[in-house]
Order: sequence, then C-alpha cells, then structure tokens
Amino acid sequence: VNIFRLHGGMDEVSKAIIEALVVKDEVTISELTRLVRLVRGSASRRIVTERIRRLEKMGLVITERRGNRVLVKLRV
Repeated sequence: VNIFRLHGGMDEVSKAIIEALVVKDEVTISELTRLVRLVRGSASRRIVTERIRRLEKMGLVITERRGNRVLVKLRV
C-alpha cells in the first residue's frame, strides 16, 4: 500500500521523513532533521518536529522519549 497515495495531502518534508525512517529503524529528531536536509537541501528542526507530530496523529510514526532524547520510528 502506498502511504503517499493514502495520505495525499502529505508535503515534501513529511515524505522525506517517511523515506528516512524506511532506511533507518529509529532516529532522534536531530538526526532526522539532518537526513531531511540531505534529501531536501533545507529543513528546520521546528518544521520537522511539527511534521512528526502530524504524522504521529495520522498513525504513521511513533515517538518514544529516552532520557532527554526523543526517538522517532515508523509504526508497523
């Protein structure tokens, strides 16, 4: 099932986040921001965090706090 088709309103940052999480099992928000920048050329931590929250509400990703870090991974 193509999640981009199911969630047609997905913007480029959200798509880059999903693509990065397909390659990496779980990452911190900082690492995810760096990965999105590699794909898109630019991305702020604030925007990446907002998109992660949106993707979490859509049921596509989950976040887990470990100490002072927040890990993000695809919901399987």
